[in-house]
Amino acid sequence: SGRLIKMGSYSAYHKYVLLEQLAKQPSLEGDHLEGVDLSEGRFRRLGFSHTECLNTSFKQADLSDADVRNSTFKGAILRSANLSEASVERSHFLGSDMIELKAPRSVFYKTRFEGSSVIKADFSFSRILQCRFLNTDFHSVDFSRSVWVHSTIADNHLGNASLIRSRFVGATFTDVSLAKANFAGADLSEALFIHVDLGQVNFKEAKLTGGAFYDKIARILPADVNVIINKDSWRVPEIFRLIQNKGNIEDREMYHTFN
Repeated sequence: SGRLIKMGSYSAYHKYVLLEQLAKQPSLEGDHLEGVDLSEGRFRRLGFSHTECLNTSFKQADLSDADVRNSTFKGAILRSANLSEASVERSHFLGSDMIELKAPRSVFYKTRFEGSSVIKADFSFSRILQCRFLNTDFHSVDFSRSVWVHSTIADNHLGNASLIRSRFVGATFTDVSLAKANFAGADLSEALFIHVDLGQVNFKEAKLTGGAFYDKIARILPADVNVIINKDSWRVPEIFRLIQNKGNIEDREMYHTFN
């Protein structure tokens, strides 16, 4: 605890000793790592608490099920690292390389991502709670079935988020600011938006259809609550009746496709 580890006095032997220590006691508490190479290390259930990682490499490291709290990763390399099923709370990723990061089924709470590259990463089935993504480049990221609550992906002062060709299939956004975000070519099919700021969002060539009437109503209701909908309470526009008659389409498919 409280160690200062720098690349200047760091050798392959020191790396071996540190890896052995972390294998026996997987905890970095109050440590300051600067220029340290921990690539390809196996750190399952590693605990980070008030740790500073400056220009530290976790390339291809196994950080699955890690517990990260109040820590800073500045210029860190997490390329191809495994952060699956991790818990990341009140931490800061600044100017970090998160290309091809694997973080499915993880929880991110009150965490800031700023000036980082998140490309071809996997955040599927994750929960993004009260997080901020500022001036961060998202490209071809998989956010399928993820849940976003009280998070900000872009704002008017610190730049626009790029979510080009990323996947948000079945994702849920609640009280999230997406102002000026770029979803060009993104897959947002079956996504659910509740109290979301969509000001000046680019949805060019994005996929937004699918499953709204049946799937989304079921998803927003508690398990012990049912719903009764009177289909005669609104008038169906004639264009949809024309499409249904000409295409010989069943009612359920009409509701599934055209919401």
